[in-house]
Amino acid sequence: MEQKSEFAAHLFAVKLVERLVEFFKGLLTTDLLNFCSRWLYRIGHFALLAAAGLGFLFALIYAAKANKFTPFFTGIQWILIILVVQYIAHKFGTAGEALIKKNPSYMMSKVFMNCLAFLLLLYGVFKFFEGLYLWISGNPFGVFVFSLAQFAICVFAAMVYYNPSEINVELVEEQSAGQEAIGIITLLIKGFMRLVPILFGALILFGLYMEIRTGLYLFKDPLVAGGAWDMMQGEAVPMIYKVALLPFLSYIGFVVLYLAIDVIRALLSLHKK
Repeated sequence: MEQKSEFAAHLFAVKLVERLVEFFKGLLTTDLLNFCSRWLYRIGHFALLAAAGLGFLFALIYAAKANKFTPFFTGIQWILIILVVQYIAHKFGTAGEALIKKNPSYMMSKVFMNCLAFLLLLYGVFKFFEGLYLWISGNPFGVFVFSLAQFAICVFAAMVYYNPSEINVELVEEQSAGQEAIGIITLLIKGFMRLVPILFGALILFGLYMEIRTGLYLFKDPLVAGGAWDMMQGEAVPMIYKVALLPFLSYIGFVVLYLAIDVIRALLSLHKK
């Protein structure tokens, strides 16, 4: 009896963390994940249209301020590019989920997934308070916004790994170390793929924030407006339409990586035979 109580005392911290993990698992459900994924994806598309309209408006403002025609044509170019990448994003928006459903993977337990999700939550909370501290200390508000985005992405990633059915991961009683390694790799790949709609919406919203923040400087003196215009051309708007290609690029990346995984799985199967 003494050994049992000593053993329980030794694992007091472990039991405390396990209760904390169960609490988070109760909050971060599949319904919440699907709700956030669906709405962030839609908001991302609205943000794309807003970015196109605002980009053209800011281009007109700078064209009038600098007395040049070039910004006007740049604004039209932005609209065309964003409309094209939005079409591509829409066509590949649900392709990732279809790939996940048709490619099951296997692991021996949920231990790795639960630990990974818990570490992601801890990291997200750390980044949130770090950004809050930096903002209070006098840094730009954008630093806090970026930390908030990191926090949100970590929470959504934890939500995915706490619910392995969302990425078609099945538990098996026995498999080799090589097969378990493949299971971990596919878990990470499919976890990212499941996050693509969420990343799409969150990162485009962040890009829209950067576009608006940069565009407000166009109303200042010509020197500041010129620097803001250069930043908008080189960073803010390009970030938006590059992020909009994320569904397409992630689809290509998933297919290529899974091809390599299938080759490795076949080699392990031959070795076993």
